[in-house]
Amino acid sequence: TPSIMDYARFNYIAQPEDNIGEAGLFPRIGIYDNWSIKWGYTYFSDLNSSEDEIPVLDKWVTQKLAEDKRYTFGTETDPSDPRNQNEDLGDNAMLAGAYGIKNLQRILPNVLSWTRESNKDYTNAITMYAEITAQFNRYIGHVIKNVGGIYTTPRKVEESASVYEHTPANIQKEAIQFLDKQLFITPLWLSDKELIQKAGVDPVNTIGTIQRNALGRLISKFTVDKLLQNETLNGSAAYTASQMFDDLKKSVWAELTSAKPIDIYRRNLQKNYVNAVIGLMNVPDGAASDATSVARLHLMVLRSDIARVVTSTSGLTKAHLLEQMYKIDNALNPKK
Repeated sequence: TPSIMDYARFNYIAQPEDNIGEAGLFPRIGIYDNWSIKWGYTYFSDLNSSEDEIPVLDKWVTQKLAEDKRYTFGTETDPSDPRNQNEDLGDNAMLAGAYGIKNLQRILPNVLSWTRESNKDYTNAITMYAEITAQFNRYIGHVIKNVGGIYTTPRKVEESASVYEHTPANIQKEAIQFLDKQLFITPLWLSDKELIQKAGVDPVNTIGTIQRNALGRLISKFTVDKLLQNETLNGSAAYTASQMFDDLKKSVWAELTSAKPIDIYRRNLQKNYVNAVIGLMNVPDGAASDATSVARLHLMVLRSDIARVVTSTSGLTKAHLLEQMYKIDNALNPKK
């Protein structure tokens, strides 16, 4: 990371086979910090005022940006720019998150032994499990910001390049593929039988909460409106709201084509999905947006897909699918 102010608390990308030393694992002053100190505090004895410094400093900035993109300024307070996030590493959240998850998967089986203290209970193990799941959730959040992302690059009026650019379609699609692989396909590595039995952790609720939060960010007016704006501006080059919903449905509702029984994790995921789409469809009338229309159409298609297969299911899978049809029917045609 180029700056200590990135709040990168540790190098979660590093793998054991990389043989990275301690200095490469913990936060430290970076090249951007040294550069910003030079920019802010260099004394120009030959200049008479701060206004005289501006062209000199502007030239410095231009030179530095041409030298290395890590000198680019960004702020994590921008809600839409996936390049600017605290506690993240690298320039590809999907690749970085995959490495980070590999490390979490190495840690979790050792939680009980690594937190063991004689004559103590399992409080330390419970705390460590919560930290692992929080870090996993952080990686998921880094990825989600790419969907509907908008790059904001500060520029002077003399510069011809764009200030605002939508995240390329291939990167947004890569983000959805990551979420399918790492989150929507149940992350069963978080379900450790011994931890459940001894520390009382609850992977069903934990995984469900992370999935619900992820779906809430994706299937939101904020995200869908940006996707619609991208489609308006960039046409077929854009990753569209319809494409996102199609990709999500293939992932979250894969059992509708595979004919496999739907287990408790996936039932919870699908319940949260339906709730999120209904919530988007019911945005207040004062907040005019095509997002509500997209949500309504998607619910109608999903309801049809469920109806096509529900008669060939049984048990909890059948009960679950019938319940989702009932919820969708009530949402599409609310009783007065």
